[in-house]
Amino acid sequence: MPSRETIGLAPGELKALFNALSIWDKLERGVFTTIVKANDPAKAVDGGWSRMLAHYNAAGAHICTTHRIIGPGGDVLHEDEADLYVGDVTIYKLGRASQGPGAPF
Repeated sequence: MPSRETIGLAPGELKALFNALSIWDKLERGVFTTIVKANDPAKAVDGGWSRMLAHYNAAGAHICTTHRIIGPGGDVLHEDEADLYVGDVTIYKLGRASQGPGAPF
């Protein structure tokens, strides 16, 4: 099976794609199924959590991954785009701790 093509974009460019495709709106409306892929102690927030969330459509296709920082009280302190899957192409955000799709923050 051929490997997926990957494209790295600057954070603002990936954000623009999420906005153009109404990804955040769809996430808020519950259109996708969300699975927690990683739940680690947050480096920047004492007692907080850093979560990587994978989002799937009704057919089970992985649509995107987001990163969320949860405070000690359970409130979302930060959320941003990690990657987006379009056909056979994975578009990921440059500047992450380790480059490439699915890389941890």
